Amino acid sequence: MRILLAAALLPFAATPAMAQQWYRVGGNDNTMSYVDLASLRPLGDKVIGDVESVYIQPIGEGIIAAKIRTEFNCQAKNFRTLEYSFYAPSGKYLRTEPSETLNEIKTPKPNSINEAILDFACFRKGGTAVANPFTDAPTQF
Repeated sequence: MRILLAAALLPFAATPAMAQQWYRVGGNDNTMSYVDLASLRPLGDKVIGDVESVYIQPIGEGIIAAKIRTEFNCQAKNFRTLEYSFYAPSGKYLRTEPSETLNEIKTPKPNSINEAILDFACFRKGGTAVANPFTDAPTQF
């Protein structure tokens, strides 16, 4: 019986973790924004995925980056933020918390970083492949 259980669990143990595929989609003098193509998943008529914002210098409690789980409504061209995961300058994970604006539907302003993020997440418009947002962002500021 134990052998059967071990054999049944073997395919799960051998499955590699999902690889990340980061694309730089926008930025300004203070922030670079990235979308993880591999994280984008359809959920009904929406798309859920990860956006990462890397800051030129730490904010708040030493936060240099925030990975933002986002829900995109591609048809309506709006989005809402679901949760934030924060990272230290070393790349060390600090914490995750629900978005304070979870129930707000946001429409990106024309030519904004948020519009570029939505365009990439929904329509694969724009974006430059990068290996790692933490190492790419400092070269862009």
